Amino acid sequence: MHIHLYRHKSNIGSCGQDADWTHPIYKPEEFVFSAPEGGPIVYTHFMDNAWHKAVRTAGLPAGTGPHALRHAYASMLIAGGESVKVVSERLGHTNATMTLNVYSHLFPDSEDRTRKAIDTAFQDHADSVRTEVAQ
Repeated sequence: MHIHLYRHKSNIGSCGQDADWTHPIYKPEEFVFSAPEGGPIVYTHFMDNAWHKAVRTAGLPAGTGPHALRHAYASMLIAGGESVKVVSERLGHTNATMTLNVYSHLFPDSEDRTRKAIDTAFQDHADSVRTEVAQ
C-alpha cells in the first residue's frame, strides 16, 4: 500500500489544493460535487463553510459528520428490505461481507423472518376459512 501511494504521489504530485486536477487519474465528471474552480472540494473548506451550518439548521447533534449520511442511507435501504448484495453495491463495498461486518445488526435475523412468514401463512389461511364459513 505504501509503495502504491508513493508511486501515485510521485506520478501526479500533490493531492491538495495545489494538485494538478487535469491529470488523467482525476475524472471531474465523476465528482459528486466539485469546487467552483474545478477539482474536488477541499474537505476542511466544505466542513467550515457548509456542513456545520447545515447540521445546526437541521437540528442535528453537533459533531454529526457527512459519514452519518452514508449510515442513514444504508439503514434506510436495509429497513426497506433491500438485500445485503444491493446494499453492498450501493455503498461501493468490495463484497457483502464488508457490509455485514458493519450493518449486520440492522438486518432482520432468520428467527424474525420465519416467525413473520408463519404468522402470515396462518393469518391468510384463517382469513380464507372465515370467508368460507360465512358463506
